[in-house]
Amino acid sequence: MNHKQFDLEQGILNCWNICEDMKIIAENVLEAKTVDRDKVANMLLGMAELYQLKFEKTFSDFEATLKYFHEQKEQIRNAIKTVEERHLF
Repeated sequence: MNHKQFDLEQGILNCWNICEDMKIIAENVLEAKTVDRDKVANMLLGMAELYQLKFEKTFSDFEATLKYFHEQKEQIRNAIKTVEERHLF
């Protein structure tokens, strides 16, 4: 496995953290005697910004992975074409 594929897989797995993060906030709100709406709103807005960055990085890793595999595919095609040309003459 190359590092681009590994980065992509790690990014996808890291994005699943949003579920746990939301559960922690929900538990905190449910257990609190009083709910500080501003505090909860700030936590949610911060999460939104953080996950926006995580999703953008993951998509960038996805694009890099696709580019890498397309380049590899093209190199293999060129190598096969070269071998075939050499064997025809």
